Amino acid sequence: MPKEVLEYRCLLISPGDVREDRDGLTSTVVHWNAQVGDALGARVELVKWETHSAPDISAQPQDVLNRQIVENCDFAVAIFWYRLGTPTNNYDSGSIEEINKLRESGKRVLVYFCSRAIPQDALDIDQFKRLQDVKNEFQEQGLLGSYSDTENLKQQFLLHLTKVVSDLLSKDRSDISQFRQLQPTTLPKPDVRVKVKGGLAMMPFGEAEDILIIEVQNHSPTTVFLGNVQIRLQDKRNLFPPTDAITREYQKRRELRPGEKFSFNISPSVVTERVQVEEVVCAVVSDDIERTYESDPEELQSLLKGIVERKKNA
Repeated sequence: MPKEVLEYRCLLISPGDVREDRDGLTSTVVHWNAQVGDALGARVELVKWETHSAPDISAQPQDVLNRQIVENCDFAVAIFWYRLGTPTNNYDSGSIEEINKLRESGKRVLVYFCSRAIPQDALDIDQFKRLQDVKNEFQEQGLLGSYSDTENLKQQFLLHLTKVVSDLLSKDRSDISQFRQLQPTTLPKPDVRVKVKGGLAMMPFGEAEDILIIEVQNHSPTTVFLGNVQIRLQDKRNLFPPTDAITREYQKRRELRPGEKFSFNISPSVVTERVQVEEVVCAVVSDDIERTYESDPEELQSLLKGIVERKKNA
């Protein structure tokens, strides 16, 4: 039976040192179209200069590419390793020109930097230095992605592609409620478990204070990418502790491989000085496509009530 399918064009941007990763993204888009895209009624065409451009000597090569493929794309993915690429008339490289052209037109660009070891015989110091300068500039302007190998990049991009297309669909479709019903079925939800434990933390002056330990573990066979740990309240608001109560490190996006776990420590006063214990529901963490994972509400409320009661009786 015929059905409406919305198609989006994603430009693949990179210098020439990441061919294996480009192939990995190509296979990821094919897989996404067959599984996730089919469920959403959407399709992504991965646009590459080697397949989507035609010979043209009417202008400089990058100007030709801009006209033929860049301007017609809806979003882009850019990957870098140790090369920045060849400078153009106005930019440090063709890749940077394409990124800036799309950003200037209000389109989203997912930018990833590879962290694997660089072959010493291939390293060009000038290229690498220019790349680091650009990376530092991008970090001041937005959030960058990092990947360790091709499989790691594919896992991340699969999630991020779903989020980007979801946002585009929500703008382009009039029946948003129908789209939202489809969203949860696009990818199986990983088995990520959130537990809350009580503990004692030794303070600088030798005093022991109660602490809430939020433990998050990935029990699924796939890698997940998680955001901030927060406290869910009855009115649907979340309390956000910006730093770990013991290490003082700021919260950050985390990559959690199968079987891995992390702990985040929260001072009970962060909660009890702002809301009543009865208003607290659970600890919660979200992944890159906004699926949420929650602790057992009884765990958190029971711990907080016990802490409050001990302080009253102290």
